Amino acid sequence: MLYEALEAQRALEAEVERHVQAQRDLDNLYDSIFQGFTPGFPEEDTKENELNSALQAYHGARVQFECESSAVQILSQAQHRMTSALHAIENALDHSRMDMFGGSFVSDMMERNELHKCEMDVSQAQMLVIQAQRMSPTVGNLPPVKIAQGSLMSDVLFDNIFTDAAFHDKIKDSRLELQRCARVLDQQLNAARGRQQELGLTVRGKTQVLDTARAELQEARQSIFETVA
Repeated sequence: MLYEALEAQRALEAEVERHVQAQRDLDNLYDSIFQGFTPGFPEEDTKENELNSALQAYHGARVQFECESSAVQILSQAQHRMTSALHAIENALDHSRMDMFGGSFVSDMMERNELHKCEMDVSQAQMLVIQAQRMSPTVGNLPPVKIAQGSLMSDVLFDNIFTDAAFHDKIKDSRLELQRCARVLDQQLNAARGRQQELGLTVRGKTQVLDTARAELQEARQSIFETVA
Protein backbone atom coordinates (compact mmCIF):
# COMPACT_ATOMS: atom_id res chain seq x y z
CA MET A 1 0.00 0.00 0.00
CA LEU A 2 2.79 2.40 0.95
CA TYR A 3 4.75 1.46 -2.19
CA GLU A 4 1.73 2.20 -4.39
CA ALA A 5 1.20 5.56 -2.69
CA LEU A 6 4.84 6.51 -3.21
CA GLU A 7 4.67 5.48 -6.86
CA ALA A 8 1.53 7.57 -7.35
CA GLN A 9 3.22 10.54 -5.71
CA ARG A 10 6.29 10.19 -7.95
CA ALA A 11 4.07 9.98 -11.03
CA LEU A 12 2.18 13.10 -9.97
CA GLU A 13 5.40 15.01 -9.30
CA ALA A 14 6.75 13.97 -12.70
CA GLU A 15 3.55 15.16 -14.38
CA VAL A 16 3.73 18.50 -12.58
CA GLU A 17 7.37 18.90 -13.63
CA ARG A 18 6.47 18.14 -17.26
CA HIS A 19 3.72 20.74 -17.12
CA VAL A 20 6.05 23.34 -15.59
CA GLN A 21 8.73 22.62 -18.20
CA ALA A 22 6.19 22.83 -21.03
CA GLN A 23 5.00 26.19 -19.72
CA ARG A 24 8.60 27.36 -19.43
CA ASP A 25 9.32 26.30 -23.01
CA LEU A 26 6.21 28.10 -24.22
CA ASP A 27 7.20 31.28 -22.38
CA ASN A 28 10.68 31.10 -23.92
CA LEU A 29 9.18 30.67 -27.37
CA TYR A 30 6.90 33.67 -26.94
CA ASP A 31 9.77 35.74 -25.51
CA SER A 32 11.95 34.96 -28.52
CA ILE A 33 9.19 36.17 -30.83
CA PHE A 34 7.61 39.07 -28.97
CA GLN A 35 10.35 40.36 -26.63
CA GLY A 36 10.61 44.16 -26.78
CA PHE A 37 8.70 46.54 -29.02
CA THR A 38 6.53 44.73 -31.57
CA PRO A 39 5.19 47.03 -34.32
CA GLY A 40 1.70 46.12 -35.37
CA PHE A 41 0.76 44.56 -32.03
CA PRO A 42 0.31 47.45 -29.58
CA GLU A 43 -1.88 45.35 -27.28
CA GLU A 44 1.04 42.96 -26.75
CA ASP A 45 3.38 45.84 -25.93
CA THR A 46 0.85 47.16 -23.42
CA LYS A 47 0.57 43.80 -21.68
CA GLU A 48 4.35 43.40 -21.68
CA ASN A 49 4.78 46.81 -20.05
CA GLU A 50 2.16 45.90 -17.47
CA LEU A 51 4.05 42.70 -16.71
CA ASN A 52 7.35 44.54 -16.34
CA SER A 53 5.75 47.04 -13.97
CA ALA A 54 4.16 44.24 -11.95
CA LEU A 55 7.46 42.38 -11.82
CA GLN A 56 9.31 45.47 -10.63
CA ALA A 57 6.69 46.12 -7.94
CA TYR A 58 6.88 42.50 -6.81
CA HIS A 59 10.66 42.55 -6.53
CA GLY A 60 10.55 45.81 -4.58
CA ALA A 61 8.01 44.42 -2.12
CA ARG A 62 9.93 41.16 -1.84
CA VAL A 63 13.17 42.96 -0.99
CA GLN A 64 11.42 44.98 1.71
CA PHE A 65 9.86 41.83 3.15
CA GLU A 66 13.17 39.97 3.21
CA CYS A 67 14.94 42.92 4.87
CA GLU A 68 12.24 43.24 7.52
CA SER A 69 12.32 39.48 8.11
CA SER A 70 16.07 39.70 8.66
CA ALA A 71 15.52 42.56 11.10
CA VAL A 72 13.01 40.46 13.04
CA GLN A 73 15.47 37.59 13.25
CA ILE A 74 18.30 39.85 14.42
CA LEU A 75 16.11 41.62 16.97
CA SER A 76 15.03 38.24 18.32
CA GLN A 77 18.70 37.44 18.90
CA ALA A 78 19.11 40.81 20.62
CA GLN A 79 16.13 40.03 22.84
CA HIS A 80 17.76 36.74 23.82
CA ARG A 81 20.93 38.58 24.83
CA MET A 82 18.90 41.12 26.79
CA THR A 83 17.13 38.33 28.66
CA SER A 84 20.52 36.89 29.51
CA ALA A 85 21.65 40.32 30.76
CA LEU A 86 18.59 40.62 33.00
CA HIS A 87 19.29 37.20 34.44
CA ALA A 88 22.93 38.12 35.07
CA ILE A 89 22.10 41.34 36.90
CA GLU A 90 19.65 39.49 39.14
CA ASN A 91 22.43 37.06 39.99
CA ALA A 92 24.72 40.00 40.71
CA LEU A 93 22.14 41.43 43.12
CA ASP A 94 21.89 38.06 44.89
CA HIS A 95 25.66 37.95 45.38
CA SER A 96 25.62 41.59 46.47
CA ARG A 97 23.07 40.83 49.19
CA MET A 98 25.24 37.98 50.43
CA ASP A 99 28.23 40.33 50.45
CA MET A 100 26.38 42.91 52.56
CA PHE A 101 25.53 40.34 55.20
CA GLY A 102 28.94 38.87 55.77
CA GLY A 103 29.76 37.37 52.41
CA SER A 104 33.31 36.46 51.59
CA PHE A 105 35.66 37.68 48.88
CA VAL A 106 34.14 34.94 46.73
CA SER A 107 30.83 36.81 46.81
CA ASP A 108 32.60 39.89 45.47
CA MET A 109 34.17 37.84 42.70
CA MET A 110 30.85 36.26 41.73
CA GLU A 111 29.13 39.64 41.82
CA ARG A 112 31.72 41.20 39.49
CA ASN A 113 31.61 38.19 37.19
CA GLU A 114 27.84 38.47 36.77
CA LEU A 115 28.08 42.22 36.14
CA HIS A 116 30.71 41.60 33.48
CA LYS A 117 28.47 39.01 31.82
CA CYS A 118 25.60 41.48 31.96
CA GLU A 119 27.66 44.22 30.36
CA MET A 120 28.81 41.89 27.58
CA ASP A 121 25.24 40.77 26.88
CA VAL A 122 24.01 44.37 26.71
CA SER A 123 26.84 45.30 24.36
CA GLN A 124 26.00 42.39 22.07
CA ALA A 125 22.31 43.30 22.12
CA GLN A 126 23.13 46.88 21.15
CA MET A 127 25.34 45.73 18.28
CA LEU A 128 22.60 43.41 17.05
CA VAL A 129 20.13 46.30 17.05
CA ILE A 130 22.55 48.30 14.90
CA GLN A 131 22.66 45.36 12.48
CA ALA A 132 18.86 45.25 12.44
CA GLN A 133 18.76 48.97 11.63
CA ARG A 134 20.85 48.29 8.54
CA MET A 135 18.17 45.86 7.39
CA SER A 136 15.27 48.10 8.40
CA PRO A 137 15.94 51.80 9.08
CA THR A 138 12.60 51.96 10.90
CA VAL A 139 14.13 50.12 13.86
CA GLY A 140 14.79 52.64 16.62
CA ASN A 141 17.71 53.06 19.00
CA LEU A 142 17.93 51.51 22.44
CA PRO A 143 18.23 53.80 25.47
CA PRO A 144 21.68 53.89 27.08
CA VAL A 145 22.46 51.43 29.83
CA LYS A 146 25.30 51.84 32.31
CA ILE A 147 26.16 48.69 34.21
CA ALA A 148 27.67 49.33 37.63
CA GLN A 149 31.32 48.39 37.85
CA GLY A 150 33.31 48.18 41.06
CA SER A 151 36.90 47.49 41.93
CA LEU A 152 38.15 44.31 43.50
CA MET A 153 40.99 46.30 45.04
CA SER A 154 38.48 48.60 46.74
CA ASP A 155 36.60 45.55 47.98
CA VAL A 156 39.77 44.33 49.66
CA LEU A 157 40.81 47.67 51.17
CA PHE A 158 37.43 49.23 52.00
CA ASP A 159 35.09 46.28 52.39
CA ASN A 160 32.31 47.13 54.84
CA ILE A 161 28.54 47.09 54.93
CA PHE A 162 28.28 50.76 53.95
CA THR A 163 30.33 50.46 50.77
CA ASP A 164 28.60 47.17 49.98
CA ALA A 165 25.17 48.78 50.42
CA ALA A 166 26.14 51.76 48.26
CA PHE A 167 27.31 49.49 45.47
CA HIS A 168 24.17 47.38 45.85
CA ASP A 169 22.12 50.51 45.14
CA LYS A 170 24.20 51.18 42.03
CA ILE A 171 23.42 47.69 40.76
CA LYS A 172 19.72 48.29 41.39
CA ASP A 173 19.94 51.51 39.37
CA SER A 174 21.57 49.56 36.56
CA ARG A 175 18.76 47.03 36.72
CA LEU A 176 16.18 49.79 36.25
CA GLU A 177 18.03 51.09 33.18
CA LEU A 178 18.34 47.57 31.85
CA GLN A 179 14.65 46.82 32.36
CA ARG A 180 13.71 50.03 30.55
CA CYS A 181 16.03 49.11 27.69
CA ALA A 182 14.54 45.61 27.52
CA ARG A 183 11.03 47.06 27.25
CA VAL A 184 12.10 49.30 24.37
CA LEU A 185 13.68 46.32 22.63
CA ASP A 186 10.48 44.32 23.05
CA GLN A 187 8.53 47.19 21.50
CA GLN A 188 10.95 47.38 18.57
CA LEU A 189 10.68 43.65 17.97
CA ASN A 190 6.88 43.69 18.10
CA ALA A 191 6.79 46.64 15.70
CA ALA A 192 9.15 44.86 13.30
CA ARG A 193 6.98 41.75 13.40
CA GLY A 194 3.97 43.90 12.58
CA ARG A 195 5.76 45.43 9.60
CA GLN A 196 6.87 41.98 8.50
CA GLN A 197 3.29 40.75 8.54
CA GLU A 198 2.04 43.76 6.58
CA LEU A 199 4.81 43.39 4.01
CA GLY A 200 3.99 39.70 3.69
CA LEU A 201 0.43 40.64 2.76
CA THR A 202 1.78 43.19 0.30
CA VAL A 203 3.99 40.56 -1.33
CA ARG A 204 1.04 38.22 -1.69
CA GLY A 205 -0.95 41.00 -3.32
CA LYS A 206 1.90 41.85 -5.70
CA THR A 207 2.24 38.16 -6.52
CA GLN A 208 -1.40 37.96 -7.55
CA VAL A 209 -1.02 41.06 -9.73
CA LEU A 210 2.11 39.58 -11.27
CA ASP A 211 0.43 36.25 -12.00
CA THR A 212 -2.50 38.04 -13.61
CA ALA A 213 -0.22 40.22 -15.74
CA ARG A 214 1.80 37.19 -16.84
CA ALA A 215 -1.35 35.26 -17.76
CA GLU A 216 -2.79 38.20 -19.70
CA LEU A 217 0.46 38.68 -21.61
CA GLN A 218 0.61 35.01 -22.50
CA GLU A 219 -3.02 35.10 -23.60
CA ALA A 220 -2.36 38.14 -25.80
CA ARG A 221 0.72 36.52 -27.34
CA GLN A 222 -1.08 33.25 -27.91
CA SER A 223 -3.90 35.07 -29.66
CA ILE A 224 -1.46 36.91 -31.92
CA PHE A 225 0.55 33.75 -32.56
CA GLU A 226 -2.56 31.83 -33.59
CA THR A 227 -3.65 34.70 -35.85
CA VAL A 228 -0.40 35.05 -37.78
CA ALA A 229 0.62 31.39 -37.75
